[in-house]
Amino acid sequence: MKNLKRWNRFGTSSKSKKHNPRPSSSVLKTPSKENKKRGKMINENALFLEPREEYDQCIIGVDEKSGRIIYSVEKILDAIVHNSMLYFAEHPEENRETIDHDDLYLEASEHYYEIIESDLGEHEPIYLRYFIFFINENALFLEPREEYDQCIMGVDEKSGRIIYSVENILDTIVDGLMLYYAEHPEESRETIDHDDLYERAIDDYHYNIIGSDLGEHEPIYLRDPVFIEDE
Repeated sequence: MKNLKRWNRFGTSSKSKKHNPRPSSSVLKTPSKENKKRGKMINENALFLEPREEYDQCIIGVDEKSGRIIYSVEKILDAIVHNSMLYFAEHPEENRETIDHDDLYLEASEHYYEIIESDLGEHEPIYLRYFIFFINENALFLEPREEYDQCIMGVDEKSGRIIYSVENILDTIVDGLMLYYAEHPEESRETIDHDDLYERAIDDYHYNIIGSDLGEHEPIYLRDPVFIEDE
């Protein structure tokens, strides 16, 4: 079988969308002392949002290359709104006649922008936005786009870099291998073992994708914490 060089091609975005964040201030943060609990891929210096008991539920994975924590922007906003509603429930003297969810969400957005505008250095969290508002014009995509765009989870709201699901990338490579054997029966086995194909996909992924150093605009590769712990 030919060496799968096609897995090692990257492209840049052709369009850039502007994004105007709100003014910000500082945010509570702390180095992780519990990295082993969330999987071996977490950088021991990775920063978590505080308080952990409120924001850990917003974690959706880890960047496999840097070990940084990846948070869902939508979940962060929901957590802030939920905490605001609890606050007004516990402090009726400060409550409004009616709690307007839109107002709370607007206030949550302002607090969220205070979070992401804080410059915490190389170990700061990554903030995944499912709905793509802003893409860095230099952001790199996996090629061919028609195969790998389905693996995109969203964009890091701070850097505009593309975030891919590692699990979906592996599934895509396996599909490509199965298609290759279907089109080249002379190189096929009597039975195609899915576990063997998956091992081959892992090799291709590590060698051709995350093994490439593409600089500051390279994609982010999201690993689910449960997936990491089960490896």
